[in-house]
Amino acid sequence: MKIVFEDIAKYKIEVIEYLNDSIMKFKIEMPDIYDDRWELYLEQLNKENSSTKKFIDNEIVGRYYDKIGTRDEIVKINFRHCFQANYYYSNGQKIISVVESQNGYEIGIHKSNKHFTDFFYPHSSFAVLSLENCKVQTYETKEKLESEIVNKLSFLEVQRIALEHDSNLDYMEVQKVHLSDYILRYGNNQKQLNLKYEGPTFDTELKEFLKSIEPRKAICCIECKHFQFSGMSHSMSGGHSGYCQLMRSKLKEPNVKQSITNITLSCSKFERKDD
Repeated sequence: MKIVFEDIAKYKIEVIEYLNDSIMKFKIEMPDIYDDRWELYLEQLNKENSSTKKFIDNEIVGRYYDKIGTRDEIVKINFRHCFQANYYYSNGQKIISVVESQNGYEIGIHKSNKHFTDFFYPHSSFAVLSLENCKVQTYETKEKLESEIVNKLSFLEVQRIALEHDSNLDYMEVQKVHLSDYILRYGNNQKQLNLKYEGPTFDTELKEFLKSIEPRKAICCIECKHFQFSGMSHSMSGGHSGYCQLMRSKLKEPNVKQSITNITLSCSKFERKDD
């Protein structure tokens, strides 16, 4: 199943090609927003007690970027790779941008799709740099470029959920694709979730997928008798997180965050809830 996501902060993307099912090359359909974004960055920077200045300066010093340029020069590298790249590659979890020049192909590896997308939002603080490493590399040929991109984007974070059936254990997978999209996978049974604000929530989609692979049953919080949503935890997390009542009952303060858990997690205290 090829990964699919449709936009970056509401800017539509145009898929150019797939290097494989998990890596797509694309462009972002957007006007030239570099100057407007830079003006917003300067506004954030010059605010009294600016968190943007504090956090960026800490990252620059901590990563020794002060050895390669000033604060503005470092931020401009990030801006160039967000707003002026010729095209982008993504495995749904990380983005690599490519800026073509006379010297070849300069690549920027972004920390995550979220860090990249944050630079595009109308009210971004720019408090965290998008690039994983501001010491960007340049490749002379497209072949070397795409070989390196495939190498860097081939690693995917995939969560495994245990399944039981007739005392046998098996596993399904949950793979995140972009910000709120996921691929659920068990053998040849696959489903991509494109979760929207007003659409089905993650727990609803997961339960539906689990029904499709019965009689196997998942060993995770959503199937545990100790797990419970509150109205707020469900709406705020989009059906991803709720409370472990077993953990909550042992805490002095029942509302503290230690009792919050994700529906796909599990522990040694798992007890299947009644059907």
